[in-house]
Amino acid sequence: MSRVVNTYDSKPPPGYVPGKGRGATGFVTRSDVGSATAPASKPEPGEKRGQYDDDETDQDADAIYAAIDDRVKAKRRRKKEGGGGPASGADPANPGGGKISDAFSELKAKLGGVSEAEWAALPDVGERGKARPRQQETFTPVLDTVVAGAAKRLKGETDRSVDAGGGGDVSSVVGSLSSARQGLISQTLGGIADSVGGQSVVDPKGYLTSLGSQQLTSASDLGDIKKARLLLSSVCKTNPRHGPGWIAAARVEEFAGDMTAARNIIREGCSTCPEAEDVWLEAVRLSEPAVARSIVAAAIKKIPKSVRLYQAAAELEATVKGKRTVLRLALEALPSSVKLWKSAVALESVEDARVMLGRAVECVPHAADIWLALARLETYENARRVLNSARKALPAEVQVWIAAARLEEGQGNDGNVDRVVEKAVQSLGGGGVVKREQWLKEAEACEGAGSVATGAAIVRHAVGLGVDDEDRHRTFVADAEAALGRGSVATARAVFKHSLTLFPGKRNLWMKLAELERGGGTPATLMATLRDAVAAVPKAEVMWLM
Repeated sequence: MSRVVNTYDSKPPPGYVPGKGRGATGFVTRSDVGSATAPASKPEPGEKRGQYDDDETDQDADAIYAAIDDRVKAKRRRKKEGGGGPASGADPANPGGGKISDAFSELKAKLGGVSEAEWAALPDVGERGKARPRQQETFTPVLDTVVAGAAKRLKGETDRSVDAGGGGDVSSVVGSLSSARQGLISQTLGGIADSVGGQSVVDPKGYLTSLGSQQLTSASDLGDIKKARLLLSSVCKTNPRHGPGWIAAARVEEFAGDMTAARNIIREGCSTCPEAEDVWLEAVRLSEPAVARSIVAAAIKKIPKSVRLYQAAAELEATVKGKRTVLRLALEALPSSVKLWKSAVALESVEDARVMLGRAVECVPHAADIWLALARLETYENARRVLNSARKALPAEVQVWIAAARLEEGQGNDGNVDRVVEKAVQSLGGGGVVKREQWLKEAEACEGAGSVATGAAIVRHAVGLGVDDEDRHRTFVADAEAALGRGSVATARAVFKHSLTLFPGKRNLWMKLAELERGGGTPATLMATLRDAVAAVPKAEVMWLM
């Protein structure tokens, strides 16, 4: 049999601390060593003091407690004798005086220099030598009810949101929150759509423009559609005679993909605003072709003088014959419409167009485009008569004069070109009807159209309008360089040549013209320019060398 050992009567091994294996820490209480003030009593023979009787720890503890008692007694004595403080005698163990906190005043002053990193590196109690990990900041989300309540308080509204502290299940809370948000949206829309003097403060036209660049891609877009519906519904109710509001409401539904709702809204707009041309045109655009014809017919009955409605009716026709029929009916109702005449003539053959234009100039004699179109279709002699009639009907129209000059240039009559342009400048330029800058633009336009002689004639007779004699040289050079920068070589050449007729001895003008011919002319024009230059300035060595 094995021997049973009584561990409670045996001595522990050296360095043994009870409970250390379980994480406990050994300690000694005052009850173990007795009172610090009473003298240590000797144990009776045979009395057991425990396992620490022979240890020196008891003697050290008694000495420490005795020193503390002596210090406390000395402090009390000083307070009774001198009221405490440094004057009554400083204690070496407490140099700060009567208060314990004064003893640490110097240490407290040094704490001001401790950095934040050093504070963070201080170990926790019981973990000496281990750095204390930094705690992460935590954020608590704010409830939607709190946000909604704050928004309503900012707007000065009554609190109709959900009570965050009240009870109730989740569905009731969500429903209350939804109703509160709907109330906020309704009040916001009502404030926006207030009627001021019978006119809505919302700009539906600007809203129409913004709809064209949007795409429905997310739930937030669906929310925007709902808000737009509420807004435009309020617009149509507050000002039902405002056509753009109905158009915007219909386009919102079109954007959302509900064409049936869009057509219903725009038809209601047509019945509410029968005189609004744009509403009828929007109804035609949103409807099917078969239905659109009946809509445009009803629209023309309501607005018989609308050119755009007749043009829309013509576009609905699938054949050219049908378009001609509609436009001719339109011209019978609106013979003074230039747009209708142009649209009708564009569909006719050359012979029929000539006949229609002959009738058009009688109905709209103020339209220069109609006169010019008729002149282009006529022969030379008939075109001269047409343009002469046009000049009588439109004496201040510069395009008619230029068309007459170009007609002569086309026949090779350069002399007639110069006479027509000279008469035009005298008639229009002298009275300030056409400014000098506009004449130069017309010259460049003629060059672009291939009528170089007409452009040069305009430069000769109009480049000096309103220019002082002392500024001519500088102004003409600037005009030529500007035209050359825009690629108008013939116009720049005409300006330089006209300048040389006024200043034949200016060597720099000859040099600029020679450089122009070298870069934009031909070898023949360059040689002709150099011969004229050496004849005009024979002492200019550079011209001889060139």
